[in-house]
Amino acid sequence: MSGMARFEKADSSTSQVEYIHALYPYLNLDPIYQRESGVWSKERKQLFIDSLINGFDVPKIYLNKVEYSEEIDGEEKLIRYEVIDGKQRIESIEEFLNDNYPLSDTFHLLDDEDSVDSGGLYYSELVSKYPQVIYRLLHYSFDIVVLDHQQEDFVDEFFIRLNGGEPLNAQEKRNACSCYLRTRVKKISGKDKFVNKCLIPRSRYKNDELVAKFFSIADQFGELGKISDIKKNRLDRLYERSKNNELTSQSIVLIESRVKKTLALLYKVFGTPDPLIRSVGNVVVYFISAFTCPELWVNTSVKEYIRSFEKLRKDIVNNDFEIMTVREQTIFMICDEYNSYVQSANDGSALSWRSCCINCFIKAKGDFDDFYLLMAPYLY
Repeated sequence: MSGMARFEKADSSTSQVEYIHALYPYLNLDPIYQRESGVWSKERKQLFIDSLINGFDVPKIYLNKVEYSEEIDGEEKLIRYEVIDGKQRIESIEEFLNDNYPLSDTFHLLDDEDSVDSGGLYYSELVSKYPQVIYRLLHYSFDIVVLDHQQEDFVDEFFIRLNGGEPLNAQEKRNACSCYLRTRVKKISGKDKFVNKCLIPRSRYKNDELVAKFFSIADQFGELGKISDIKKNRLDRLYERSKNNELTSQSIVLIESRVKKTLALLYKVFGTPDPLIRSVGNVVVYFISAFTCPELWVNTSVKEYIRSFEKLRKDIVNNDFEIMTVREQTIFMICDEYNSYVQSANDGSALSWRSCCINCFIKAKGDFDDFYLLMAPYLY
C-alpha cells in the first residue's frame, strides 16, 4: 500500500453530524495510544455546537478504521473506528443530542438573527420549535480523515506526529509505543481496585506511569534481585524491551501476576482513600514493601503500624539528640535517613531503605525496642 493510500477523506454522506451520531456506538474514544485530554466545560461545548450550527470551520477529526470486539461494562461491543483525534468534539455532540446541556442563552443564527430565539433550549425542544436549527446541526459536514486498517506502529507514529505541536510527556510517549507491556499496564491502570478506589484521582497517564513503575520493580527483582531505580530511562527501556520482544509476553504475564498479587495486598490493607497513600512516593514504597515481604502485609494491623511509624519519624527528629539514649539516637538516625530519602522518589537505594524501615517496623509490631534490633544489621 502506498503512503497516500493509507489515508481516506470521508465524503459528505459519511462526515455529517447525524452520521457520526449513528456511528457513536461503534467508536472507541479511548484507544490505548490516546493522550489525556482535559474535560471541556459546558460553555466550551456550547460554543462548539454554536460553531457547527452557524457553519464555522472546526478542526479535522481523525479516525482509524478497525474491526474488533471489546468488553465494556460486561458486554461485548463491536468497534469499527478508533478516534485518533476528535474525542471531545464527538462527545460534545453526543451529549447535546442527549439533552445533557442546552444551547447557550446568547445563541443566535448569525445570518438570520431576528428569526430564531432559541437560546437556552435543549435539543428535544429545538426539534419541535426550531427544526431549521436542528437541520443545520445534523447536516454539518466535518473534515474527517480515515486511516484504513493501519497497523499499530503506523498509527502510533501518526499520533505522535499529529501532536507534534504539543509535546507528549514521557508516559504518553510510552503509551504510543505498540507493545504487549503497554496493553497490560493499561489494563491494571484502568481496572485494579487499589489503583482506582484507594488512590486520589489523578490523570490517566499518571496512573499508567505508576503501574509501569510497579512492573519495572517486579522485573528488576526478578532479574537483579534488587531495585536499581525507576527513573524515566529505565521505564522507557522496559517498553522498548517489550516492543523488541526482549521482554517476552510470557515474562510480562508472570510480572503482571506478581504486580496484581501485591496490589491485592495493598487493597486489603487500605481499602479506601487514606492520607498514607496520598503521596505517590509512599505508594511506591509500600508496593516494594509488600512485594518483598508479602507475609508481613497480611497482618490486619499493618495500616496502624505504618501510621505509628509516620508519627515516629516526624516527631523524633524534633527531639534533642544530645539527651537521647543510645537506642533513641539510633532510631533518630534511622528516621533521619528515611526522611532524607523521601525526596528521592525514583532512586533504588532510597526506595530500598524506606521499604526496609517499613517492613522492620511492621515485623516489630510497632515496638521501638524490636524495631531497633531488627534495623541494627542494616546500619553497619
